[in-house]
Amino acid sequence: SGGEIYSEGERAIYNAIGETEITGGTIKGKKGVYISTGTLTITGGTINATTVGVEVATGEATVTGGTITAGVYGIVCGDSGKLVIGTDDGTVGVESPLITATSTEENEGFALHLADAAECSWFDGKLIGKTNSSIYGSVDVVPAGYGISKNAETIDEVMHEVAYLKKITVATFDV
Repeated sequence: SGGEIYSEGERAIYNAIGETEITGGTIKGKKGVYISTGTLTITGGTINATTVGVEVATGEATVTGGTITAGVYGIVCGDSGKLVIGTDDGTVGVESPLITATSTEENEGFALHLADAAECSWFDGKLIGKTNSSIYGSVDVVPAGYGISKNAETIDEVMHEVAYLKKITVATFDV
């Protein structure tokens, strides 16, 4: 829940089959956290990675808090991976978790990079990627009555796409 993990190797944390829980502190490295077939729960803390913040190959990850910042991809979820962002509690928050990818290079800069068969549910938080690139792939589940809103915003003098969940307004008419 505190302290710092720093790695000069490929991954700061590698989980092949067990359970990893991150509640606070700072993780720094080329890749922050790699989940093979294990499970990951992030409720707080900061992950700073030069390439990928969190990679979920065939395991499961739940991110309900904290900040993930990476150069190439904030979170990558593979074809057999399962990702849940936020908590399905009926209340949608847009400030946490915060997932950011900073690269402006072609085929990079996605806050969320989902493979075709990846399962992704999004209930809270904000995704920041390069222009027109906050999300690659499809989010399967959002809260009822909400949609994904994407807006261009200038952050530190650089244009980004910011995605968050927004209440859908529906007008009804008596005929």
